[in-house]
Amino acid sequence: MKDFSTTRACIAVTIRLVEFVVGSAMVVSAWYHLQNHMLFYIHVAKYELLPTYLLSPFVLTMPWLLLFAGLLIITRSGRPVGSVVGASLFLLFIVGQLGVMWSGKDIDCGCFGFQLNDKIGLGTVSRTAGLFVGCIILIWMGNPDKLKRREAIQDSV
Repeated sequence: MKDFSTTRACIAVTIRLVEFVVGSAMVVSAWYHLQNHMLFYIHVAKYELLPTYLLSPFVLTMPWLLLFAGLLIITRSGRPVGSVVGASLFLLFIVGQLGVMWSGKDIDCGCFGFQLNDKIGLGTVSRTAGLFVGCIILIWMGNPDKLKRREAIQDSV
């Protein structure tokens, strides 16, 4: 039988890196939005995709969802749930960014506070799509604890 320990180690490191990148992006973005509710409200309003009565609830809940999902992914305590929430939010963001591009608006993304003049375009959509794919990979890989148990059973056979 072949020894797949090196392959498993590479996959484990790659998955951990994906967890860190995706989770960190979510936490940083959430932290920025939680610190600047009014600026976030203005950014979301400029998209002109939500009715006015949904702006405040969205601005108040979305950063918390991002924060908790990112922490679940980074700590691995609830990676499947965090990955599904993250993938859902990133898909929503992609649809919003494409809607802005389609309408011809020239507005800032508002994704990360330290990136001023981050206009919505192919770069922002690509970045969001990359994070979405990262979440899909984490969903596909499943719960890390279950994978360890599966590997242990396979090794014993």
